[in-house]
Amino acid sequence: MLKSSKNILVLAISAFIISCSGAKNETAVNEEPAAEETTTASSLSDGTYSIDTASSMVKWEATKMTGSHDGSIDLSEGTLMVENGAITTGSFSIDLNTITALDLKDDPETAGKLEGHLKSGDFFNVELSPVSTFEITSVTEGGEGGATHTITGNLTIKNITNEISFPATVTTEGSTIKAVGSAVLDRTKWDMMFHSGLEQWGDKTIKDEFNVTFDITASKEQA
Repeated sequence: MLKSSKNILVLAISAFIISCSGAKNETAVNEEPAAEETTTASSLSDGTYSIDTASSMVKWEATKMTGSHDGSIDLSEGTLMVENGAITTGSFSIDLNTITALDLKDDPETAGKLEGHLKSGDFFNVELSPVSTFEITSVTEGGEGGATHTITGNLTIKNITNEISFPATVTTEGSTIKAVGSAVLDRTKWDMMFHSGLEQWGDKTIKDEFNVTFDITASKEQA
């Protein structure tokens, strides 16, 4: 009888341990994970943002039947306007006298000839109009290739104005705006007809479309 009582006691203790262990595991399974922290980007502070010409960059690339050239152009000044936390308008001035052929940097003589030709009446006619301007008329969210925005505005070269639109990725950090993007331009719209047309010029043809890329930094002006 005593042995039987001991067996019952052992079984009771075992059942209690198993029960406690099961309860602990059940608690672990049903425990909800901690909620992940999320951060939301704050809107821009309204006001005028000035372009940092030293850290901003504009590059160009043009192609012909037998090759291509690429280079840079300097911004002389520019501003972006922010209203209700979003970029609404802006203006930029581009110094065409700073056209540089970067791909020919190791051949100064050839680079000088190309840069002089680009500044002539065949292309940008810097003597007539040394500054190109771009006036932003609208900035909308979303754009091709995963861009955050689409920028539309009026580009003036050689006193000829055409509307252009292109995608750009706009980011912010504190009171600084960065915009990176590219635009494809048709030079004939600004009366740059030199060696345009495959039938007429054959392998000397220069393609009408050229690419402009930019990396712009702007900081808010202090009141």
